[in-house]
Amino acid sequence: MLDGLIDRVEPRLAPHAKAISILAAIWFWVGVGIQARFIPLPDMPRAIEQTIFWAGVAVNAIWWGFLRPAIEQRRAARSNISKGTAPTDPA
Repeated sequence: MLDGLIDRVEPRLAPHAKAISILAAIWFWVGVGIQARFIPLPDMPRAIEQTIFWAGVAVNAIWWGFLRPAIEQRRAARSNISKGTAPTDPA
């Protein structure tokens, strides 16, 4: 089930992997800066600040923990197939 989702998403995200990684890292650190009060914001409800932070954490967890490794694994598998070598099992 998840392989089908990755197969549909991977061709769209793979060309932009570097930009997504940079934006995800920036979003995370901006959220940390807001939480630590290093980045002053106008008065807004605390829930909005919490949402900015936790949404950044969720996006980074999905990107770095799931999508990016799957994209890299598929890229390596395609490279092995094009070279004519047998795919290796990462486990």
